[in-house]
Amino acid sequence: MVSFKATTLLILSIIQSLRCTKNEDTNYAAKDNFTRISTNESNHFSVMLNKSPLNEPKNGWITNEVDFVSRSGVLIEGDAVYAPTDDGISKINRNTGGTVWQLELCDYPEGNMIMQENTIFLSSEECFYAIDKKNGDVLWGKDITHPITATPVVVNDLVIISDESKGVYAFESNSGKLRWVFPIVDGSNRSIPLYQNGKLFVASAFGILYVLNPVDGKKITEFSVGDKEVNVPLIGIDNIIVLSNVDSEIFLYDENGAQLWEFKYPNPTRIYFKGAAYNGGKIILTGRTNTNEEITVCVSSDTRKLIWEHKSGKQSKISNPLIVNNSDVLIASSEGLYCLNIESGNVNWTKPITSSSGFIQNQSTPFISVTNREIIYTTFDNRLVKLIL
Repeated sequence: MVSFKATTLLILSIIQSLRCTKNEDTNYAAKDNFTRISTNESNHFSVMLNKSPLNEPKNGWITNEVDFVSRSGVLIEGDAVYAPTDDGISKINRNTGGTVWQLELCDYPEGNMIMQENTIFLSSEECFYAIDKKNGDVLWGKDITHPITATPVVVNDLVIISDESKGVYAFESNSGKLRWVFPIVDGSNRSIPLYQNGKLFVASAFGILYVLNPVDGKKITEFSVGDKEVNVPLIGIDNIIVLSNVDSEIFLYDENGAQLWEFKYPNPTRIYFKGAAYNGGKIILTGRTNTNEEITVCVSSDTRKLIWEHKSGKQSKISNPLIVNNSDVLIASSEGLYCLNIESGNVNWTKPITSSSGFIQNQSTPFISVTNREIIYTTFDNRLVKLIL
C-alpha cells in the first residue's frame, strides 16, 4: 500500500519533470497539416461501410520511401494518409503513395493519434504532442520521461494519457497545462482506456482496474482483475467492462467492480491476447499462443462460450481485429490479410502480398484503417500498403 506522503512526493516529482517540455527547448520544423482518426465509441472497433459484402481487395500501392513503423494506426482524410515513421510521421499522397512531407519528432509514435477539433494529439516514445492540423505547428509538447504506448482520451477540455511506469496525466487540451495526475506505480502499458458514463477506466499493467473522475483525477474505486498484464483495449457495453489479459482470460465486470463472468481458453494452450473488438454479443480477440501461433477467437458475451477460433500463422505478428458491416472480421497476420465470417470464423478471402524476395508484407500494424475506398496499414518490414476495395 503506497503511503499518502509517498504518493504526494511522486506527484510533485512528476509535475517538476513536466516543467521542462520539448517545445520549450526544441525548434520544430512543422509542415502542412495533420488529420484525425475516427475512434469508435466504447472501443468497439466496429465500422459500417457502404459496401456489402466486403469483397477481396485489389492491389493498390506499396511504398517504402521512408521507414514506416508498425506501432500505430494510420490516418486517412481527403487525399492524404498520415503514417508513423521511425522518427516521427509522414504525409503520403493517398492516390500515388508518394511522400508529401515528413515531420521529425523525438522518436516513433506508438499509441494511436486522436483529434479534438483542429488539434491532433499523439505520443512519440516519452513525449506527448499537440499539433495544429491546419498547418502542422506543434502547439505544445510534454516530456513525460516514461514510455507512452497507450492511446490518449479526450474528455471535454482535457486530453488524458497514461504511461508505462508512473501514472495517468490530464492536460488542458488548448494550453498543455497539467490539470491533474494520478499515480499508477506499475503503469498501464498498451491497454486503451475507456471513457463511459462519465467515468474513466484505466487498467494497470498487472491486473488492477482504476475508476477515475476525469474532471479532477480523483479515484472513485479500484478492483483487482487478476494478477496478469492487461494490454488490450478496454471495451464498454452499456454499464459493463470487457477486458482480457496475457493469460488466456476474458472478464466481464460491472462499473462497481463486481465480476459478472470469466472465460479462460482451455489448457494446455495459453493465449497472449493483444487485440479486441465487439459487435452484437460477440467478443473478438487476437493474440499469439505459447507455441507462437497467431490466433483469433470469438466468444459469446451472453453464453460465455467459445464460438469459433482461427489460426493464421506462426510468426506472432497479428493485428487488432476490425469488425466491418456487422458481418466480417478483418485481421492482418504474417500470412496475409484475412477476412473472416463473424458467425462461423470461416475465411471469406485472404490477400497475401509478396515482395520480389518472396517475403510476405502483410505483417500488420496493431490497427488496420478501412474506408469505403481502401484498406491501408503499415507492415513490420517498414512498408505502407494500400489495397483497393
